[in-house]
Amino acid sequence: MNSSVEQIPFKPTRATCAQVRVRVDLHEHERRRDVGIGAVTNQRLLDVLMSLPIGLGVPVDAIDEGSRRVVRRAPDGTVAEVGTEFVRLLRRPIMIESVLATAGTWRAAQPAISYFAPHCERTVRLTLSEVEPLVSAEAEHLGVGIESMDGDLLVAPRPFVTRRFTSYGWWFTETVYEEWLAGQH
Repeated sequence: MNSSVEQIPFKPTRATCAQVRVRVDLHEHERRRDVGIGAVTNQRLLDVLMSLPIGLGVPVDAIDEGSRRVVRRAPDGTVAEVGTEFVRLLRRPIMIESVLATAGTWRAAQPAISYFAPHCERTVRLTLSEVEPLVSAEAEHLGVGIESMDGDLLVAPRPFVTRRFTSYGWWFTETVYEEWLAGQH
């Protein structure tokens, strides 16, 4: 995969700022740009596309009528109808690698780290006065890293392992991709 690593500013809550580290699939990004589509955030469409393999024909009559309607209404460049088959063209444009959330307190960081929990490795940046033993123990239990404002790693984050691929996960990736696209202009 031809890719580049990017940092995306993200504001998951009023009390936190975050930097999301992503790996952009440049081939998919350029393909989408060439056909005029950006982020695809229609959850029903993504759910249907999850059942179609990338680049391989699936007989049109192999999927139910409701799913056929969804596919036929999809933006150009998403799925090709070739003869009596659907061929999925769309794939995830980015992989979310990690998030670094900056917050005034451990409690204020909770919504942001929960938001990203099913998607990537998470680290919270806090002032040293906020890093009490109980906070460190809770972070370690949750697999969340803690970094000081100076950038010193105080608690290492647990490496993220993708346990399953879901249409919700794909949708989340598309929303982060949408943020990345907005920052490109």
